[in-house]
Amino acid sequence: VGICKANSSYITHVDWDAKGKLIMTNSGAKEQLFYEAPRGTRITSIKTTDIEKMDWFTWTGVLGLVCEGIWPPATDVTDVNSTDLTKDKQILATGDDFGLVKLFEFPVKGKFAKFKRYTGHSAHVTRVRWTYDNSYLISIGGRDVATLVWKHERNTDAETVPASQGKITVANVRTTPTNSKTTTTAAAPTAVAPVRQEKGESD
Repeated sequence: VGICKANSSYITHVDWDAKGKLIMTNSGAKEQLFYEAPRGTRITSIKTTDIEKMDWFTWTGVLGLVCEGIWPPATDVTDVNSTDLTKDKQILATGDDFGLVKLFEFPVKGKFAKFKRYTGHSAHVTRVRWTYDNSYLISIGGRDVATLVWKHERNTDAETVPASQGKITVANVRTTPTNSKTTTTAAAPTAVAPVRQEKGESD
């Protein structure tokens, strides 16, 4: 067993490649570093342009070219708290300090990419995770101590998608709140508030 210790600041995200031999970390110093598992030896030969071509088992990081577009204007590295990529590697969900859950097409290259946003949390969103089959998205709140469950529906806005285009995009993916109630650790469960769905926009 090894130790990955090249980061100069606290670790914010850790991801594995599909073979379990490569670890990617994000840190509070805006570092995206790579380590060989299990020894923890740092790898410096990976180019930023090669990252999206690699087979990642998980993707929860917020840094790099493939996540450049998730950041709103005038924000810092702590404002987007969590991401999670669907198993088909097409839709990236994010949770941020503004209480928003967002969906982006992956990879999210270029600044201020288009997205769909969903409201339901009354405070910052600390974590988002897809279920194993991508049918639901789970979001965890911070100060509101709430867990929201979102149903992931595809091809529901057909009028915005060219008939010749079969690719799943942000334009034809909808997320809706389920009928379940939120769960909290500090208070009694409360019903999920109506969630406003908005079309993708450049913020």
